[in-house]
Order: sequence, then C-alpha cells, then structure tokens
Amino acid sequence: MVLAFLGVHTYSDFSSRVRTAREEALKPLGQTKKEADRIAQAYKDLNVQLEQTSALATQLQELSAKVARIEQVVRFKPSASLTPKLKQTLEGTLRNFHTYLKSVGLLMAQPAPTVFIDPSADTNSYYVLPPKNQIVISPDLAPYADAVLREYSHHVLTGLKPTWAVKADSSGLESGLADYLPSSFTKRRDFGREIWEVFRKRDPNLRIPSRNLDNHRLFSEIQIGQTEEHDAGNVWGGAFWELRRTIGQITTDKLLLAAWKNFEVSESNTDISTFPREILKQDGALEGGRHVQQIRDVFQRRGLQL
Repeated sequence: MVLAFLGVHTYSDFSSRVRTAREEALKPLGQTKKEADRIAQAYKDLNVQLEQTSALATQLQELSAKVARIEQVVRFKPSASLTPKLKQTLEGTLRNFHTYLKSVGLLMAQPAPTVFIDPSADTNSYYVLPPKNQIVISPDLAPYADAVLREYSHHVLTGLKPTWAVKADSSGLESGLADYLPSSFTKRRDFGREIWEVFRKRDPNLRIPSRNLDNHRLFSEIQIGQTEEHDAGNVWGGAFWELRRTIGQITTDKLLLAAWKNFEVSESNTDISTFPREILKQDGALEGGRHVQQIRDVFQRRGLQL
C-alpha cells in the first residue's frame, strides 16, 4: 500500500525506478571521473612541456656561455703592475674599440688575446702572434690608450688575414692600419703623442719620427723591403686619414676592413697599388661605387695612379 501510494504498482516498476535513481546518482561520478582523467592528461602534457622547457633553458645557458666566450674581448694575465683600476680602464677601452670595429663590419671568431703588463719590460709594447696571442705592455706605457689599441689592432688584422702573419710587412701597410684604426676610433690624428713623451723623458736625445696622420707624404717614399715599417706605415696612414676626411669615418673604416680581408697578399709584395685597388673594388661592392673618383683622387695626390 505504501509503494502504491508512491506510484509503484508492480515489482518491475519498482526495479526500473531503482535503476533510474542509481544511474542518476552515478552520473555525477562519471563526469567527475572524466574531469579527473582530463586533469591527469593535462598534468602529463604540462610535465612534458616543463621537461622541454628545462632542456631549452639548459641549451640557452650553454649558448649564452658560448656567445660570452666568443664575445670576450680580452683576457688579463695577473701581474704586480696590473692594478684593478688599470685593468678596468684597459678592459673598457678595448671593449669600446671592439664594439666600434664591429659596427664597421668586423667579423672575428678567434680567441681573445691576453694582456700582460710586464713589470720587467723596458718601455715598449708589442703583440705576440698565436698560439700565444698576447699583448705585452710595459707599465709606463700601459696608461696610454694608443699603446694597447695599436697592439689590439695587430690582433684584429692578423686574425682577418692569417697569411700576413708569416710575411714581413715590407710595405708598411699593416703598420699603417694599426696606427690609423686607433686614431680613427679616438678621433685623434697625432698617433701616440703621449707615448713619445715617455720615450723622450727616458732619452732626451732620441729622434722619433712623426706618426701624425695629417700629412702629405708620397708613396714614392716607400721602398719595398727597405723603408722602416713604422715610417712606411705613416705614408699609408696619411692616405687613410685623408680618405676619412674626404668620404667620412664610417665609410672609410668599413672599406679599409673589407679591403684588408679580401685583398691578395702575394701581389702586395711587389705592387703597392694592390691594396688601394681593393679599396676601389670594395666601394663598388658595398657602396655602389659612389666614392670611386674620390678614392682615386686621394691616392693620386700622393703619387699613386690607380
């Protein structure tokens, strides 16, 4: 009678209602299980992504370390003469110089050179070729930027043109570039003037030829293999400085680096016009030949017909 009152008239009707109630009761559990499965799968996917991200982070750290090693401009060999202030100054100077050279097309991958302020060295600075790859400077010259910039320029130039390292600088070309590049960077035409004062204090009777790049020297002054290389380099440096004044600093320096990298070394041993012709060629490639006549005129005024 109670079941009849509740609307259940037969046993099968009762069983049917029980099944329906059971299904309704279990339906939320099924949905919960599906949601749980979805969350579990999402967690697995997230875990995979996390592992991939961790691996990517590791790769990025390794890549950053490699880039840092490649971009390291200079190393230092400890010495009693290398004070923290001097180290900071030299590092800043060379980093700025390297950044400037990159802005005008420098591409290098060789290891950074080591700077050694040698307490036992007499007044001098020089660059030792790889595998040593070392810039050595005496303590009395270390405070002057021109000293370290010239030796770093040797590092750059021989790095771009390794075949030059085994040949004598018979025409003074590399020496001229090593004077010019620091001068262009510092915007000072009279290369090494503080350095020469140090030499004069040590020996008042010492005759030091001028390294001022603002000159009118002629290429006829260079006798291949006979003219002292720094003196011959001053002829080249004068031409480069006039070129800089004529077509601009950035354009000149870009053309000089490109020409140095691409010109034929063997020909330059006998033909002094090989490098200037390469400058003309690079102006055609990089500047559309806009400065060809101006380049010709600069070298012609100095006695070199191109």
